[in-house]
Amino acid sequence: MNYESARKNLIEQHIRPWNVYNSDAINSLYKVPRENFVPLQYKKYAFSDFQVPLTYNDSMPSPMVEARILQCAITENCGEVLEIGSGSGYMAALLAQMYKSVITVEINQNLIEKAQSNLKKNLIENIQVFQGDGLKSDSRWSKKKFDAIVISGGVRNIPVHLEDSITPNGRIVAFLTNGPIMNVVIFKRNYGLGFSKKIVFETKVTYLSFENLNEEFKF
Repeated sequence: MNYESARKNLIEQHIRPWNVYNSDAINSLYKVPRENFVPLQYKKYAFSDFQVPLTYNDSMPSPMVEARILQCAITENCGEVLEIGSGSGYMAALLAQMYKSVITVEINQNLIEKAQSNLKKNLIENIQVFQGDGLKSDSRWSKKKFDAIVISGGVRNIPVHLEDSITPNGRIVAFLTNGPIMNVVIFKRNYGLGFSKKIVFETKVTYLSFENLNEEFKF
């Protein structure tokens, strides 16, 4: 399989026409070889509109959804970003092309090891990978300020403590459920004026396996 040809076809024929127009996002999609983050048995599907399984309960979103999420996560500063749900490490690798530093958190030890291995093999060094429940407050990341937080899996609501981790004009990007519907939603901090909510598009991805959401985020 010619991966370079498949990558170009996916980006130019499918991703760009689906309202992914930011040049930094497009450049990241070209620079990070998605096939290197897909399990070997699914490598031929790396550029298909297909959610690639990672474990029994976890999967990578389709590449078109990943591209839209990446674009949604771009902020003015692009200093530090937190990703909750590392998976194979691919989204963190994409974010690392645009952000100065990335923290990604994953609860599954096997996925942590896979993500770390994938990132090392692809020579991506501005990422810290932690094992833990990214939806809980934890001193390894909760005392930091982020320009963006990307929740890379379905959730029913967003923990309120994440509000304090967002910089002025920063944002949270999440797969948020509302009854039977799952939407990609951006919660943007408008300096001292609280948060605004924008529904970007409807989709369906696997849920984070560690949802522990006792307090609901308010905007």
